Amino acid sequence: MKNHIILVSIVLFSLAFAAACGSSGPAAVAVTAPWDSMNLPIKERARVWGSTPTELKVVHPDDKPTVLSAYQMALIAAGWKPVGGKQEDGAAKVEFQKDGKSLELYIYDFEKTGAILTLK
Repeated sequence: MKNHIILVSIVLFSLAFAAACGSSGPAAVAVTAPWDSMNLPIKERARVWGSTPTELKVVHPDDKPTVLSAYQMALIAAGWKPVGGKQEDGAAKVEFQKDGKSLELYIYDFEKTGAILTLK
């Protein structure tokens, strides 16, 4: 009986600890225009946690090089031209232009990998 009580206590403690320490991160939000029509890599395995007409914030479970490549391919396919970029401190920033508009793609450490797109 004593072993049963200890086992139940361990299981309950483990469940409470997992619930308290679980990484739920920011809540998901709906994707707004113009991002919803850009065919970005956000439909699977990604959580959009910020979406306004000028900024999109996404978290991905993949590594930074994979996420960076996926966004670059999607933006180039949508007609955006890369015009510059830099990498520092494990983050990458790439600038794009299209039809007189500028877009900045920022890939950084956030949960696994974060992506922020900003229209300027």
